[in-house]
Amino acid sequence: MDALVRLKGVDVQTAFLACAEFGDFSRFRSGRAVSRWIGCTASESSSGEADRRGPITKEGSSRLRRALVEGAASMPRRNGRPKRVRPGHEVSPAVEEMAAAANERLRRRYERLRGAGKHANVARVAVVSEMARWIWAIGLQVQRELAAA
Repeated sequence: MDALVRLKGVDVQTAFLACAEFGDFSRFRSGRAVSRWIGCTASESSSGEADRRGPITKEGSSRLRRALVEGAASMPRRNGRPKRVRPGHEVSPAVEEMAAAANERLRRRYERLRGAGKHANVARVAVVSEMARWIWAIGLQVQRELAAA
């Protein structure tokens, strides 16, 4: 949980929920599988040459998806500074680097989508889809570190 709290928009309750919902992070083969599981991918109705994409599928954990979307609502107010670490809740340097990279990428992506004229909610859900992938990657890293210890 301490590793996931490093992501901006993820508080202790959301991190706890993510850990509970994911269970074993290694059960997913890819980040795309995580995005599909959380229900943040576009629905599709294709036939022959016609491709029609619709709203997000909303499959999977509605609680976790909602918590992440609400956390991502703070995107416009974010700054580039890292989150403060509570005493006794330190994580490995590898996890710190991953979280810093994730925070910067998610902030840039939100700004890019908004700059391209996307509605704030559309941009937020796109960022949540990627945030779920970062949560998965950080969870895998922590599991590897714990297995090696």
